Amino acid sequence: MRKILYLLIIPFLLSNQSCTKDCLNSDIAYVNVDVFNGWGNVVDFIFTYDSCNECVNNFTIVNNTQYQLSYNFNIYQNGILVYTGYFIVSPYGSVYFNNAFNNCSMNPYTEVTIY
Repeated sequence: MRKILYLLIIPFLLSNQSCTKDCLNSDIAYVNVDVFNGWGNVVDFIFTYDSCNECVNNFTIVNNTQYQLSYNFNIYQNGILVYTGYFIVSPYGSVYFNNAFNNCSMNPYTEVTIY
């Protein structure tokens, strides 16, 4: 009986490891929010979710200017505050927020405010 139990556990462990390995650096983009001010499109918020778990959300902030930028910001999805934070990003650089929040809603209405 012990041998059978070990045989059942080992393939399960191997399959879980391969899924985790395949999911690394494998985000699926679902929305891009352009943020404008008097200078134009200063930053983009690119929202993604993990390919193995659609509830785990990530986002990247991309600086479209030649200046270092820093802002406080709020992210709302379907009218609910899901993330609040602060960022500093170098000229034409980007910053990535991995596993920032959980939201299982498919194609949520996404709004970003910066201040």
